[in-house]
Amino acid sequence: MAAGGYDKWKWRTAGNVWAKLKPIARQLRTEATQAEDRLWAELRSRKFRGAKFRRQHTLSRFVVDFFCAEARLVVEVDGPIHDD
Repeated sequence: MAAGGYDKWKWRTAGNVWAKLKPIARQLRTEATQAEDRLWAELRSRKFRGAKFRRQHTLSRFVVDFFCAEARLVVEVDGPIHDD
């Protein structure tokens, strides 16, 4: 188990699932909502308390908006995409 108790293998996206989710995550990054863009501007490059965040990251079978492994934190930004 890694520092902070985050077991990356437990939440690792299986290869066949990752292959399907990767293009979706990439598309979500290019089509970010205004709220996601604003939040990313504050989280990127360890600007927020020195924590490393990833954007549109795959965890298991999900694509999460923002993920910080060291804090074991997922941030989902609400928006029209969640209406479906």
